[in-house]
Amino acid sequence: MATKVFISAAEAIATDVTNGNRNILSVAYVGGFIMKHLLPSIQNCNDCKQIICGNEEDPHNLFISFKEFSTATSHLNYPSGLLVTAVGIGVTLIENFLNEASCYKKIAQILSN
Repeated sequence: MATKVFISAAEAIATDVTNGNRNILSVAYVGGFIMKHLLPSIQNCNDCKQIICGNEEDPHNLFISFKEFSTATSHLNYPSGLLVTAVGIGVTLIENFLNEASCYKKIAQILSN
């Protein structure tokens, strides 16, 4: 049962990434942050870079392109759809864990104060 839920969540996230759904834009921004920290350790691996690096034109990277402070050069990192999907799945798993562990309401209450 949990596997089916996980697979359907992964498919939904992948669809959101492909379509540039606005709910996935912040996940892509976090993916760019993760990408920034991964890049130094994979400098010599072109296959690795292909997996995690995306393009500014990718629909899921719209928010990141709006955050650029210069139109002449790119300073932010644009993650691939695959990396954004992985980050989205991670977020979903954490949310599900917190809901099942009955911690979510307590954490939300702490963060709102």
